[in-house]
Amino acid sequence: MALDQKKTLLLIGAGTLLACGALGYLTYSAKEQIELRTREIEGESKKVTDARTRIAKIRGLEDDVIVLRQNVEEYVKILPDERMVTEFLDSLSNTAAETGIRVQGYNPNPGGASKGAFEPVSYQLSVDGTLWQLMSFLNRVESRRRFMIVPRISIKPGKGAPGGDIEDVVHEAKLLVQTYRYNPRKGSSEPTRIQNEERRVQELQERIALNRKDIIPPTPYAFTGARNRRDPFIDPRIPVDTEQPFAARGIEEQREIFEQIHAKLTEVEGAYERRLEATAMIERLDLHHRISAGIAELDKMVHDAEAENVFTYLPLRSKFNREVKLFEELKLRFDKLKGEGELDFTLTMKELKVLLDHVQKLLQSGDLDAVIERNTKVKDRLAATAKDPKRRPYVTEIQRLASKAVVAKEFRAKKLDVSGVAIMPTGAAAIINGQAVSEGELLEDDLVVHLIKQDSIEFIYKNVVIVKKR
Repeated sequence: MALDQKKTLLLIGAGTLLACGALGYLTYSAKEQIELRTREIEGESKKVTDARTRIAKIRGLEDDVIVLRQNVEEYVKILPDERMVTEFLDSLSNTAAETGIRVQGYNPNPGGASKGAFEPVSYQLSVDGTLWQLMSFLNRVESRRRFMIVPRISIKPGKGAPGGDIEDVVHEAKLLVQTYRYNPRKGSSEPTRIQNEERRVQELQERIALNRKDIIPPTPYAFTGARNRRDPFIDPRIPVDTEQPFAARGIEEQREIFEQIHAKLTEVEGAYERRLEATAMIERLDLHHRISAGIAELDKMVHDAEAENVFTYLPLRSKFNREVKLFEELKLRFDKLKGEGELDFTLTMKELKVLLDHVQKLLQSGDLDAVIERNTKVKDRLAATAKDPKRRPYVTEIQRLASKAVVAKEFRAKKLDVSGVAIMPTGAAAIINGQAVSEGELLEDDLVVHLIKQDSIEFIYKNVVIVKKR
């Protein structure tokens, strides 16, 4: 009986353990399932949150698309249209002609097809030109309103003649010139529809306008040429096997002579520009004289420099050659101005009257040097004008006043010390340079004491009456 009871207790304990184990297993499995479902819920919640975030951004993205759609035409205005792409080669040819480079050939550059709306159009150019011509061509191409670039260039340096102008050496160059053509129908599907787009365009007008304002047009660079820079593709050193007579002048002395020529040319060019703007007759006459005298002086400076082979240092010789070219152009412009009647060699009646009035005022003020200088500047023109009987009296009077100024200046240079004057019923006397003289006496050749007064003495010098105050 006792044994049966123990077996029963064992069976009950074993069953209880099995039940507890099963219950524990079921509990653990349930916990895993709960955790798995919790993670799935969290993942789905994150997806929902991300989706809501993306949905929230859709409005802003749609606004961006609307603004870009409204301004896309402004953005692509810098690209050539169909007609301009067709005339691309003509445009390049014209630019080359404007800068002086010689085009040896054009070759289309495939460059690979584009799948997008922007199709590249490019050509490989083979050209010859000096460095400055090539730089001018590049500047003009890349400064155009329509987008054009030169993404690649290779230069084969030329060789100048021994002792020649190293700044005018012609180089061979290959340039890749490129632009793009806009084709909105290529590489794109049907545009995405935006709900209530027309109404939202109106709502976004301010932003569209601000965005359009930010489209910056290209700013051209004003290329000014060599500006005293040397061509880096050319070796400025003088080859040792070059027969080149060296003058006794060193580089510093050559540079000093060049600076003198450059300064004089700058001065004459400045006078020429002011002459174009001058309206007053006296100023025009002055500037005409300055230009003529400056050109004559420059002619001599250039002739002496060339005759004496002053510039043996090649960089300075190149600069000198450029200055000579500018000088020759200036002379041609000045000659053309005269040929067009702008600088008629004779003086008009109006100009003569103005000049006479000016000379009279200068003489009255005692500015003798100004009178003499004015006459010197127009002496040849006065001589030509005197051939006209109607204008001759004015010329004669101007010349008379100028001669009077010359005599008066000579008189001023004389030492005449008046130390005393005596006015008597029988006549007047004065002490001049320690010598007592009376009216009518001759002091020296061409100098006579004409009239003695208490506060002044009148002299006659070379038939001109001159008053000397005490």
